[in-house]
Amino acid sequence: MGNVDSLYLAWSIRPTEEALAVLISAVRRMAYKAARGTVYEHREDFAQDVSITIWSLLPGFIPQSAGSFSHWLSSIIRRIRLNQMKAQMLIQLADDFTECAIEDDPVAFDTSILPVPIRQSASLLASGYTIKEAAEMQGLEADTLRQRFRRYRKNLK
Repeated sequence: MGNVDSLYLAWSIRPTEEALAVLISAVRRMAYKAARGTVYEHREDFAQDVSITIWSLLPGFIPQSAGSFSHWLSSIIRRIRLNQMKAQMLIQLADDFTECAIEDDPVAFDTSILPVPIRQSASLLASGYTIKEAAEMQGLEADTLRQRFRRYRKNLK
């Protein structure tokens, strides 16, 4: 990681296109490593997302407040990775509920088989509301609703 710090320092002292290309290449390598264990195409997408995010946030990087460039970069990579993992979990949750759909009508769900706390939420999601909207309609936080779905899903296994 010290390598990325020295590359950033070299670019910040003398901002040439060549120094920037080397820095961005190092950023992509770090992002690519952080996405290990995923499909190649997803690793490429992740590295691209990180590169774009770093590029857009780079003017606001202040070494005195953020610490080292590598620490700042690692924090951004971790945040993007967590956001992608959360999105993937939500997609999986939606897929699980879709499997409950009646074959003739893919938008109709038999919610009677669900526990009471989940039933209303599942009906709202099936009607096209987002988790945030469904949670607000029930006077809940979105995270609380997500946690309920996670617990229910865990109990199914």
